[in-house]
Amino acid sequence: MDYGIRALDGLLGLPVLRPVTQTILTVGSGVYVPPAGCTAILVEALAGGGSGGGTSGGVGQAAAASGGGSGSYGARLITEILSSFEYTAGAGGAAPAAGANNGNGGNASTFGGTLIVTNAGSGGAAMGTGVALSVSEHTPGGGAGTGGDINQAGSPGMGGIRLSSTVVNSGNGASSRFGGGGRGRVDVGTAGAAGAYGAGGGGGCSVGNNNSAGAAGGDGVIVITEYYG
Repeated sequence: MDYGIRALDGLLGLPVLRPVTQTILTVGSGVYVPPAGCTAILVEALAGGGSGGGTSGGVGQAAAASGGGSGSYGARLITEILSSFEYTAGAGGAAPAAGANNGNGGNASTFGGTLIVTNAGSGGAAMGTGVALSVSEHTPGGGAGTGGDINQAGSPGMGGIRLSSTVVNSGNGASSRFGGGGRGRVDVGTAGAAGAYGAGGGGGCSVGNNNSAGAAGGDGVIVITEYYG
């Protein structure tokens, strides 16, 4: 699988070394062992995204919650190859229970202890049922991490808006470096799940007597491109 990582080669000043292989480390902690003959690794770490907020409902009322923020991203070229590197790929924020419950933040991703540290996206803001104009706040993305040659903050999840007892629009989850966030809704139903690693989940939406939950955030990931030569 290729996430367009090769485009970073020139930006980071990586020598043209071929052939290359790629290792993708999904959610969890462990130890990465570089392959035999590997002389450089380009490590990209992405933290988990936050889940969308939930909403409560009531007869003749409505609510629209915020989408979750996305995790921050870091990339680092490592030419001093150790025998192993510890890593953690942080999980995305779990979906909250249905009702006016805030979303859950994701979890950080790290590589080599503090060689690369990325920060998770926040959970979306809930909204309680009502009829008057109301706006739920935008959700912060993960702040820029540390240690990378590139340290990029996550993006904010969109706020939800209630215009009346029947007209609402819940917030989209934020996109991450690797793809889109979950979609919000304008009617009753399940919020859109994060569409990519590290993206935010969509916010819940209630119209009438129902409760809605926000969608889970996307799990973080660590992608390692391995160079030989």
